[in-house]
Amino acid sequence: MSSSTCKQNHTRAEIDTNKAITASKKAEKAQKATQKLEAQRQKWSAKESRTVWNSNGAGRWQVRILEQCDQNKKR
Repeated sequence: MSSSTCKQNHTRAEIDTNKAITASKKAEKAQKATQKLEAQRQKWSAKESRTVWNSNGAGRWQVRILEQCDQNKKR
């Protein structure tokens, strides 16, 4: 049995609704993936800040400056 056989009894409105639901789910999935990537980027940025702080013996104030610069880039 083919998939088209199962769908032949749906009205155009039902088909359009199902397509809209599928598109909405895909958009939601893409948004979650984007949020996950942004969280990973922020995590790596924080790790890089700590690495800079640890590697050159910088004071705590320099780490804050790096974080502020990163926040300004987002704007």
